[in-house]
Amino acid sequence: MLDLLAVELRKLSRTFRLPFLGVCAVLLWMLAGYAAGLRHRTDLEAFEQSVSLELERIERVRAADWRSQFIVQFYLPPSRTSLLLDAGAQYLPDVIAYKLGEIDRIRYSSSLRYNYALPRFMRLDWSFVLLYVVSFGALTLTFDAVSGERERGTLRLLLSYPVRRPLVLLGKFLAVMTALWVIVLVGTSASLLIFSETAGVALEWSDLLAVLIWWLGAVLYLGVFVALGLLFSTVCRNSPQSLYWALAAWVVLALGVPAASQLAGEACRPALRGSEVDRLVEIEAAKQLREDSKSTSEEPSRSPSDMRRRIAEMYNQQFRSALGQVQLAERFSMISPNGLFLSSLVRSLRGGVDRLSDFVAETSVAVRTFAEVVAEQGITVPHPLLELRAKWMKTRVSEVSPWEWFLLAGVAAALLVASALVLVRSDIE
Repeated sequence: MLDLLAVELRKLSRTFRLPFLGVCAVLLWMLAGYAAGLRHRTDLEAFEQSVSLELERIERVRAADWRSQFIVQFYLPPSRTSLLLDAGAQYLPDVIAYKLGEIDRIRYSSSLRYNYALPRFMRLDWSFVLLYVVSFGALTLTFDAVSGERERGTLRLLLSYPVRRPLVLLGKFLAVMTALWVIVLVGTSASLLIFSETAGVALEWSDLLAVLIWWLGAVLYLGVFVALGLLFSTVCRNSPQSLYWALAAWVVLALGVPAASQLAGEACRPALRGSEVDRLVEIEAAKQLREDSKSTSEEPSRSPSDMRRRIAEMYNQQFRSALGQVQLAERFSMISPNGLFLSSLVRSLRGGVDRLSDFVAETSVAVRTFAEVVAEQGITVPHPLLELRAKWMKTRVSEVSPWEWFLLAGVAAALLVASALVLVRSDIE
């Protein structure tokens, strides 16, 4: 078996496709590490500045009538796992304001206003290179693994060796997976070092654990496309036909299904955009002004607190409807390997919307406790933002959800078994 694996690796090394794929993937991963490092350093500086301004504001409020204007703002720190999986982080709201223990508004620091969780494009991160470059390369390395040998007349000689046909196919599978794994390991390791130097942060054990989880998912994900390429190469009689079907399958699985799932999420569960909510808030404020101008002492208008509560509910409703779109789109996307890979990583690394949901939950608890203490003692206690800052600056890794990994491994194994059955029952011309 080892001799067969060595033979297949030598065959791969003689083709221009493997070195070309390796150079492109490694360079893109290094570029992703550099870009993510610059972005993380810039976002971290902006975060620290925002925190300082918030603490200064609280100090000024202490000297004023704070009970009428008590608002606590929490800023979501930049995540280190955005290098591995951005998950729409550039669209996430990063400011959550509370008034007397209740969410006042979830705000965006950036000007992007549509649903952050359904981006029209992705940032250059590790997952982008894996999903759209390396997976395509996996198919180009395997589409002629069997059909090419059949056309050259070497398949009969290969199968004449005292090795079972399924083992021949397994040797090709392991050879391609080994070559791809070397590319992934070299590219991501270089990217991680570049990110650490550019961002000026020291890597911790939680960061390395997140990298190990990403590597595990990458192996299982690439196994699906390598097995799919071998299946087309075994079923089709010639390499051009195999390449046609492999490319068609990649377009559907890597591009078509994720795009269709986003459209389905938007169509089946509509949600207002942030700019539309802003417009409704302006209308509500203008209506309140008109009522105030017409009101008399006998017929008082609605209180400002009622208007503020309605406005807060508008933003909260927009936030909840956006999360609903995300969950629905995620369910649709799980029929493709891309959807399974991304959803499992988001859960395991607590990225994207899951990270924001965790942040909202923890800040809600913190601000309620803070408001109770303030009601008794005044604003003389430390701001809860200081307590949460150190905690949320670290990489948060939850328990790995195994069923997505098992499903990816099962799909790869099923495709490989199907290829072996076709090869065993086929006649070698």
